Amino acid sequence: FFSESINLTLPYIYGKWVNSATLKDLEKVVFFTVISLVLYLISQVIHWWRDKHVNVLEMEIGNHLSVETAQSVLKFSVGQHHNENSGIKQQVINKGLNAIEQATGQIMWQMTPMFLSGVLTIVVLLFYNPTIGLVVILGSTIYLILTLQAHSKFFIEMRSNREKDRETGKIYGEI
Repeated sequence: FFSESINLTLPYIYGKWVNSATLKDLEKVVFFTVISLVLYLISQVIHWWRDKHVNVLEMEIGNHLSVETAQSVLKFSVGQHHNENSGIKQQVINKGLNAIEQATGQIMWQMTPMFLSGVLTIVVLLFYNPTIGLVVILGSTIYLILTLQAHSKFFIEMRSNREKDRETGKIYGEI
């Protein structure tokens, strides 16, 4: 949240710096330079902390999922492994683990910062110009609805392709 706030603030400060430099107001140029530098350093510390702690969290989630799935597979009896194609089970489990790890990474590194940035931008717009803020809310809502509709149409096709892939995996697993 703080990092996104700083990212929204820096262009404004850069604009003030350019205006001050154009007016040859040396005192304000130095002031805005120091503020930009301080905000940049704060942003770097926030990124370092986030990278350090979120990477640990992401690794802990992946390790926990791996341990849980391994424990559940080890609970099968030898007969179950022999009767059912355990290679295909392992392939399905690995695909599921990879999908969960990718989704976790996307949520942590892409969706959450983008969502926070959008909400913060809309709040700032509503504060400075409510009309533009409402237009952005309306446009964002329309975009979200259209995106969800497009994904729902493609989801049916993706499910069909996944079933075909699973059937192909069974054939290769038996060979």
